[in-house]
Amino acid sequence: MRSLKRLKQLTAVAAILALVCLSVTLVRSKIDLLSSPQQPKHSVGDTTDFDIHRLPKQRDLHSLHPAVNIVPSSPQGQLALQQKDCIEMPGSIRQGLYICVHPVKDDTWVSGTLKSGKLWEASLIKEMMTAFEADASLQLVDLGCNIGEFTLCAAALDRHVLSVEMMMINVQLLQMSLQLSNLSSMVTIVNNAVYSDRRELGVTIVRNNVGGNRLNVSYVPIAQDIVDDSAAKVTVKTICLNDLVPLVRNTRVYLKMDIQNSEHSALQCAEEFFKEVDVKIVQMEWIHRLPEDSKLILAFMTTQGYDMSTSANTYNAVDLNAIPGDVFFLRNYTM
Repeated sequence: MRSLKRLKQLTAVAAILALVCLSVTLVRSKIDLLSSPQQPKHSVGDTTDFDIHRLPKQRDLHSLHPAVNIVPSSPQGQLALQQKDCIEMPGSIRQGLYICVHPVKDDTWVSGTLKSGKLWEASLIKEMMTAFEADASLQLVDLGCNIGEFTLCAAALDRHVLSVEMMMINVQLLQMSLQLSNLSSMVTIVNNAVYSDRRELGVTIVRNNVGGNRLNVSYVPIAQDIVDDSAAKVTVKTICLNDLVPLVRNTRVYLKMDIQNSEHSALQCAEEFFKEVDVKIVQMEWIHRLPEDSKLILAFMTTQGYDMSTSANTYNAVDLNAIPGDVFFLRNYTM
C-alpha cells in the first residue's frame, strides 16, 4: 500500500511539472510572436495573398507604395491547372527555356513570330544580352514586358528581373513560362501600367495584336483603324516609375521601355528612379511618336545625362531628323 501511495504522489508531481513546462512554452511562443515584425503584404490582382518577403533582392519593402501590385511569379489556383500553348524559346540560350504564347489569331506579331520559330525583336534581344555579358552586375527592369520574351532571356542568364505588365492575360502566360523554365525565383512581376501618376485608366484593345494594347490616353495613330471596339472593357491601375525604387534601389539596371507611347508620361514621374537606381542603359521603342512627346523625352534624358544611340553597347549618334523605331540612351557618352 505504501509503494502504491508513493507511486500516485510521483505521478501527480510529474503531471504538475508537465503543465509548468507547457505554460512556459506557450508564454515564450506568445513573446516571440509579439516581438517578430509583421511581414507586409500587397495586393495581388486575381491571385491569392502573396508574401512580398519571398521576392528576390528584397530591398526597403516597407516603403513600397500600396498601389504597386506585386503578383506571384508562378501560376496560382485554377490557373496552374490550365493548359497553355508553351513552346521552347526560339534560338534558346539554354536548354529548358520555354515561353507561353497567345493564339496566333489574337496576337499575330509577337506570338505569331515565336510560333514560326523566330525570336520577336531578335536584334534588340541580342543588344541586351551583349550588355549583360559585358557587365555581370546588370539587371533588367522590363517595362511593358508583354508575354516576357526579354524577361525570360535575361532570367536565363541568371539576372534578376523586375517585370512590369498591365495586362493580366500577359502576366498569366509569363507566370506559366517562368514555372516551366524553372526561373520563378529570378523574376518579380508587377501588374500595373506605368504613367505620370497613380490612377485608373481604360485600355484600348487592338485587334490581332495583344502587344499593341495601350492606355486609352496614349496616341498611336497606326492603331486607330484596328481598334477592337467589340472587346470587353479593360481598366488598369497605374503607378509611377518612382514607385518601383524600393524594388531596385542601388542596383545597376538595363531599363527597357516599351509601353506603347506612354514613355513620355512615365518619365514625368521618374526623377527619383534615375537618382536612386544606377540606370546604365535605356532601351526605348520610338515608332509613331508625336513631336511634342519626343521633345519631352529628349529633354528629360538629356537632363539626366544620357545620349541617344542606335546601339546599347557602342555609342552611335542618332540623326534626330531620322530617329529609328528603337533607340538606346547611354549615360555620359558625350558629356
